[in-house]
Amino acid sequence: MCPGPMSTLQRRSATIAPRPAHGASDDLTADSNLRPSLTNSVITNTADHMPGRTITSPGRPVVSVPSLTDFSVDIDDKIEAELVDQYFRYLHALPAYGFLHQSTVVQRCLERSINPALKAALCAITALFMGRCADERDKWAQASETLVFQGLSHPSIFHLQALLLVIRYRADSGGFSRAFMLAGLAARLAAALRLNYEHHELSPVAQEVRRRTFWSLYFLEEVFCSGLREFELCHPDIIYLRLPREDTNFANEASPDMNTAYLIRGLGVEPTSIGQRGLFVKVALLRRNIMK
Repeated sequence: MCPGPMSTLQRRSATIAPRPAHGASDDLTADSNLRPSLTNSVITNTADHMPGRTITSPGRPVVSVPSLTDFSVDIDDKIEAELVDQYFRYLHALPAYGFLHQSTVVQRCLERSINPALKAALCAITALFMGRCADERDKWAQASETLVFQGLSHPSIFHLQALLLVIRYRADSGGFSRAFMLAGLAARLAAALRLNYEHHELSPVAQEVRRRTFWSLYFLEEVFCSGLREFELCHPDIIYLRLPREDTNFANEASPDMNTAYLIRGLGVEPTSIGQRGLFVKVALLRRNIMK
C-alpha cells in the first residue's frame, strides 16, 4: 500500500453521471477506424494467432497463446484514484503526457471500464514521478507491457498510449535499452492505426486524442534519435496531422478549430497564431533539424 491524499476522482465518485452514448468515450478506441486496406494487411490471417488460441503447424511444436483475460492488473481502488488524480494534476501539463482526456479517463475508472494496460501504465509512471509504491510500480509497468504484447495482433490506441507511458517509465527508471526497443514497436502501432493522418469522421475529442498520442510518440525522438536518421520513429515528411489544440478546447470538448496548423507548411491554411502545445512541436522539429 502506498498512502496519499484523497483524490478528485474519489470525491467525484458519488456524483459523476454516465457520459452520453455518443460522447468522446465511444470514439477514443481506434480499432474500428483502421482503413480497410490497412486492416487487411495487418490483421488478415491472424485468426489462428489470436490470444487464447493454440497454434499448430506441421513439424513445429504446439504453442499456446495466453488469453488477455489470463493476465490481470490488481491495483487498490484508493491508490488508483489517487494516482490518476496526481497524473492529471502534475504530469498532464507536460507535452509528452497530455494525450489523455481527463473526464473520459476518470469516468472509465469509476465505471471500471478503463483499459487494464493503460491503467497499469498510468499508475506506474505516476508512482515513479511521485515517489510512491516502490514495490508495486515495476510490476504495474511489466503488467502493462505484457498486455500490450498479448494484443499485438489487434492494434489499439489504448495499447499505444499504455506503451508510450511504459517507454517513459523504462527510460526514467534505468531501462533505457528496453525503452529504445519498445519505441520502435510504438511507431509500428501508430502506423497501423494511421495516426499520422487526420480522421474527420471522428468526434473533436477523439481526433485530438489521436493527434496528441501521435505527437507524444514524436517527442520520443528527442530521447532516442538525436538527429540520427536511422533511429527516426516517424519522418516529418509523412506526418499529415494538425498540431495539438489548446488545452481548454480539449478539456471542454469544444468544436474543432480548423485553423490549427500542420507541422510542415503547405498542407493547409496557416493560422495567424499557434498555441503553446503546437509551438512545442515546432520547437521539437527545429531541434531535430539542428541535430541533423
